[in-house]
Amino acid sequence: MSVELITLGTAAGPAIRGPENGISSALVVGDAFYMVDFGLGCTRVAHQAGLRGKDLAAGFVTHLHSDHVVELPGFLLWNWGRPVDGFTAPVSILGPGRDDTHPAGHTLAG
Repeated sequence: MSVELITLGTAAGPAIRGPENGISSALVVGDAFYMVDFGLGCTRVAHQAGLRGKDLAAGFVTHLHSDHVVELPGFLLWNWGRPVDGFTAPVSILGPGRDDTHPAGHTLAG
């Protein structure tokens, strides 16, 4: 089975400072892929890389800074309808949450 990491964008920080796409990566495993973060521009670059919603296994958000989540709604909307090969089943988006083992875990954002 093939495994490939595609960096869809590497620009960090909430401000738009240059032509680079915001932080986002796709881990392609066989015929499926996993998105890690949803920075500005990730939808267009994912499409250019040949990734399609029907093949998305799950999405991961590393933390809740705006530059990591700004395009999550756009990414999910991009895959509606035909002929874009959109989602065929519910998709899990996983991210940071409460940590009951941490001393302040009950106050962490979910």
